[in-house]
Amino acid sequence: MAHNDIPWLRWDIAFFGLLAMSFGIVLTITADIGCVPWDMLHIGWQRQFGLTIGAWSIIVGLIVLAASSLLVKRPSRLGAFLNIVTVGILIDGWMIIPYLKTPEWPLEQYAMVMSGIIVISYGMRLYISAGVGADPRDSSMLT
Repeated sequence: MAHNDIPWLRWDIAFFGLLAMSFGIVLTITADIGCVPWDMLHIGWQRQFGLTIGAWSIIVGLIVLAASSLLVKRPSRLGAFLNIVTVGILIDGWMIIPYLKTPEWPLEQYAMVMSGIIVISYGMRLYISAGVGADPRDSSMLT
């Protein structure tokens, strides 16, 4: 039986994917040698206007979701909305873990950012495969 046949399993897989993806995002941010453009936007706004990186992730995600819904003239799926909110909350949760610090040595920083990229990829693959709705930033890769 495929995971698409069991609705609650689809949501569990999606959540685990979002959990992994948000951890990978935090690894890339914490490595402090560069991160994806969306996260750089969230970090910049956090530094300029306050709020948390996760809060900015939610705000920007909801704006992109609303714009996408208007452009395609249909409402977004519930999973896309939950994705945005969940990832923002999880980013903030992961960011407060005291032992997640920027490594001292450049080689360790590179290892951390590469690990983050791998974890993000795995998490995205999981949550997208659950089929409950990707956010517009990720769903653009599916068409």
